[in-house]
Order: sequence, then structure tokens, then C-alpha cells
Amino acid sequence: MLRQAEFAGSARALPVLVLGYSVLMMHLVFCRAFRDSLLGSHLAVKSLPELTVLGTLLAITLSLVISFFERTRERIVVVRCVYAVNGSVEILMALAYRTHQWLYSAYYIEVSASTALGLSLIWVLIGDWTSRCNEKSGDKIPLILICGTSAGMFAGLSFVHIPGALHFGTANLMLAGMHAVVVLALLFYRDDLCTRNTERLRDWIARGKRQLTRGLVRTLALVAVFSAMTSTLLDLVFRVAIAQRYTQQIDRLQFVGGLQSALSLGALLSQLLMTRLHSQRAGMGLTLLHPAVVTLMGCAAAFLPSFWVLGAYRTMEYSLRNSTLRFGAERALTALPDDVRGEARPLIDVVSERLGDLAAAGFLQLLFLDNPGLAMRPALITVAGCSLVLLLAVKSLIGRAEVLEHFRAPRQPGGTAVSLHGMAKQSSAQV
Repeated sequence: MLRQAEFAGSARALPVLVLGYSVLMMHLVFCRAFRDSLLGSHLAVKSLPELTVLGTLLAITLSLVISFFERTRERIVVVRCVYAVNGSVEILMALAYRTHQWLYSAYYIEVSASTALGLSLIWVLIGDWTSRCNEKSGDKIPLILICGTSAGMFAGLSFVHIPGALHFGTANLMLAGMHAVVVLALLFYRDDLCTRNTERLRDWIARGKRQLTRGLVRTLALVAVFSAMTSTLLDLVFRVAIAQRYTQQIDRLQFVGGLQSALSLGALLSQLLMTRLHSQRAGMGLTLLHPAVVTLMGCAAAFLPSFWVLGAYRTMEYSLRNSTLRFGAERALTALPDDVRGEARPLIDVVSERLGDLAAAGFLQLLFLDNPGLAMRPALITVAGCSLVLLLAVKSLIGRAEVLEHFRAPRQPGGTAVSLHGMAKQSSAQV
């Protein structure tokens, strides 16, 4: 009877989670491509650091508020409300942008704040579902990742060519429609039939493992800060290069749409490789691959700074961040108790990453002060320096996670070894 209840809850929730994550990935890719296309036409390039900072502050504020409400087990209601409010804001922008030009800046800030938070919330649900349906759900995580990444590729290639997609009003209505689909899908979401075994978590608390748990949370937050700092700074530098190379908005929109698809393709291939390595019981040492490669490529690109080299560098960093680095972070997160993970994850995904974004915006502003045209070589050396610090933080993360895994109780037959939920988070993607 217990196994039948677990299977029923898992089977009921899986299609909803796949649909919700896929639509949110399409929303993320299109809204960010459209947002970046506004630079150089409706938004001045020099306003990029200011808009990034404002988006970061808004994201941190919203994350702290939502994290407070998500402490309840019935956080699905909070998630639905957040998506509904976001869609309503997009509709208001679509209706009022002709009479209020400041909405272009507001849109940039809103996208920077909402996309990472939106993906973080859906992964909170996926994490809950994985934990509560552990025996039946572990092998379904790659399906969610691949479907979402493929949907992002489709959006990047197709949506930018839809008639009227270049117009601010039409674009926002399309985005609001995607949020409506997600809200409707989540109305059918249920995981209450799934059961979970909390004996292992209670044993951890009884044995005094709270300090180890807090240490792992702090290290995860540190890794999130420096990974976001590295990735966001590289992303901002490449955005400036795009705005300088393509002077027409339609050219920028089509290039950024193709770029988003290329990034999704790179992430998809990396995720498929990680899925294969996971099936072969690969260790957490693979997590070091992201900061090591980004450091070396940053130094190499600094000696040959060109637009296409920068594009290849951006694609490689994005792919590795959403595969090897995410693999290590998610494996470490599985060591945390459900209640700790539920409270800490939005703070790590949004607050820590947005603090990294804030630092990246500060570095970009300093680079603008040194050279209004943004010299590529100093910028790439700065990215490599940030990734070197990230390398040290990841090494500490691996050590702490392995210590916690050592104290984990023996697994039940049929249990999954590692939950890979979150590997495709485009918290993953940058602002």
C-alpha cells in the first residue's frame, strides 16, 4: 500500500513539473534575449551597471520575503501566487509602456530579479517531490533537465522570429501567457500522497550534526556568490561587446536569441555527459572542472581578446556551470535535511547569487571608469581572478559534503544515490 501511494503521488506530479519547468525555461530564454536587445536603443549601455544593481537589490528583497512565507509545508500556494503576480506585472507593462517610457528600465530590473527567483521556486517544488518520492523519482530528474533545456533552445531559435515579438507590448503579453500556463499547470500539482522517511534526518540532529549542516550551508552560499560573480561579470562584458558590435535592435535580438539557444545546447550536452558519468558513480571531483577551465580559458582569452573568442568563452562557462558545478552543488544539497534545504535554498539561489551579481556590477563599473569603451583584456583577467577564488571555495565544498555523506545512514534498497535536481537552473543563467 505504501509503495502504491508513493507511485501515485510521483506519477501525478511528474508531468506537471516537466511542463512547468519547460515553460519557465522558455520564458527565461525569451525574456532575457528581449531584455538584452533593448540595450543600445531603448536603454543606454552606460546604464547597465545601475540597472544590474537595482535588479540585484530587488531580487534579494523578494527572496527574503518569499523565503519567509515558504517555511510552511504548503509552499505550493506561495509559488503559484508569485508566478501569477509576475504575469500580472508583465500585462501591465504591455498596456502602459507607450505612455510611460520608464517601463523599459523597469522591465530590465524586473527580468533580472524575477527569472532567477522563478526558476528557484520551481526547483524548490522539484526538490520537495524528489525527497518525498525518493525511491521513484531519482531517475526522472534527467528527464526534467533535458526537457527544460530543449524548451529553452526552442524558445531562443523560434520566439525571436515571431511577427511582433520585437514590440515591447507583444513580448510582454507572450511572457505573461507563459506564466499563465505555469500557474494553471501547478493547480494540478500534488505530492501529498508521497511519503518520506525522516528517521535519518532526526538521527543527524540527535547526534549533534547541526554544526556540520550549518558549515555546509555557509560553504554553499560562498560558492554561489563567487560562481555568480564570475559568470555574471563575463556575461555583462559579453553584453557590452554585443551592443558595440550590433547597432540595430533587430540584429541584437536575433543574435541574442541564437546565443541563448547555443548556451542551452552547450548546457544540454554537458548535462547529458554528467548524466552518463553519474550513472557510472562519478565523484564530486568533477565539480572542480568548472572553475579550473574558466580560470585557464580566461587567461588564454586575455591574450587573444576578440568577439568570437569571448562568445566561445561565455558558452563554455555557461555549459560547465550548469552541469559540473551544479552537479556538485546539488549533491551537497542532498546531504541537508528537508527543512534546512527548504529554507536555505531560496537564500542560496537568489540572495547569494545576487550578491555575486552585485559584486560583478561593481567590477564592471570600475572597468568602465578605467576605459569607457571597456577594454577586453583587463575584464577577462578579472573574470579569471574571480574563478580562481571560486576554485578554492569549491574545493572546500567538496570536503564538507564528503564529511556529511560519511555520516549518512545506509540507504534503503532502490534509493537514489544523488539527486541532480537544479542542474539546469538558469539561476543558472545570468541577469
